[in-house]
Amino acid sequence: TDITLNSVSIVPFGVHHAWIPAYSMIPRTTNGPQSNTIETTTNKVMWKTLNFDPTVNEHAQFWISFPKSYNNGTVSAQFYWSHANTTTNFGSTWSIQAVAFSDDDGMDSTGFGTEVQIADTGGTNNDVYITANTPVMTIAGTPAANDMICFQVKRLPADAGDTATVDCRLHGVKLWYTTNAARDN
Repeated sequence: TDITLNSVSIVPFGVHHAWIPAYSMIPRTTNGPQSNTIETTTNKVMWKTLNFDPTVNEHAQFWISFPKSYNNGTVSAQFYWSHANTTTNFGSTWSIQAVAFSDDDGMDSTGFGTEVQIADTGGTNNDVYITANTPVMTIAGTPAANDMICFQVKRLPADAGDTATVDCRLHGVKLWYTTNAARDN
């Protein structure tokens, strides 16, 4: 049941998000992005990024186990990114796909689901850009409570919307998911 106070839900059902920073992602051994650290000039703010190439599809992965209140449905994502020095061509296209693993599943038994993508346009060197939400994505492997879910992200340099001729730096991904219970027990 829902937990309420004065007839208002304290833990509302609906859409929630999870933040996954780039430094917690695993670059794939095959075509993985380069890990990078940036220190800003004036205020000395430190940024840890994954740098995705402008000509080759590079992939990184991260894992999450959603709370039991997750409805096991579709999810969407936003990409937080930046680019280094370039004077023209600021477009970047990102994609994400996922696969769920339940108890006693083979570690290589199910492929990733269909990827969804989102294009965004930068413009100012070393500014942070946030994409709109991707279309909703179906997770392969039929998610269930307590599953481990592997997400794979990549830049799509061959896409018409990806025009940046420099590395695009991924700072992190925000996942949007829906809950249908007030508690996880």
